[in-house]
Amino acid sequence: MKTLCLVSIVFLCSVHTFAQARQTGTFTYFAKNGKHTAKLIITAKPFDRTKHTLIFAEDEYLKEHHYSVPKNASPTVIEIDRESVWYGIDSTTLDRLDSVREIVDMSVFFDGKKVDIFKTWFGDCYNPNFGMDYFLTKLNKTGDMLVVLMAASDAAGSYTVMWFLRKDGDVSRFVDDCSDCDYKNVFEFFKTI
Repeated sequence: MKTLCLVSIVFLCSVHTFAQARQTGTFTYFAKNGKHTAKLIITAKPFDRTKHTLIFAEDEYLKEHHYSVPKNASPTVIEIDRESVWYGIDSTTLDRLDSVREIVDMSVFFDGKKVDIFKTWFGDCYNPNFGMDYFLTKLNKTGDMLVVLMAASDAAGSYTVMWFLRKDGDVSRFVDDCSDCDYKNVFEFFKTI
């Protein structure tokens, strides 16, 4: 009985570790519609604060915004790369950034032709989720636009982003920063179109 319990604990821990590990790395997704194909490649890594400009709250800012922080707390981050709004992270302190993941590269191939996606379209989307229940791609009938839907983060800081990536390099994006969204119906609908 003790052996069974030990094996179960080791198995459950390894499943959790594998699930966490799947949030960083390079992910490739394929979509097909008729004779057209699209391949999306996304790379995510742990947040590297040396590659970002961080602005920290001063005492006056904390008082004005009614923040209560312990005396020896890590500095409170109020801007990342000159942006005060970012997705996938609720208000954070410098030490909490160590657990954040970021998308560092995104490119798409339409029928083999590569289109690079500029960081402005994904650079503020943190803690991405690449699981099959949270990430979908759909290629339109003419093969010139890939729709990408991602439900990301968890609990506080959750958001949904939908990218429209075009063969001519044009990109559009919609982000909904809801914290208690039920994505199931959206994903079921997305799978049917």
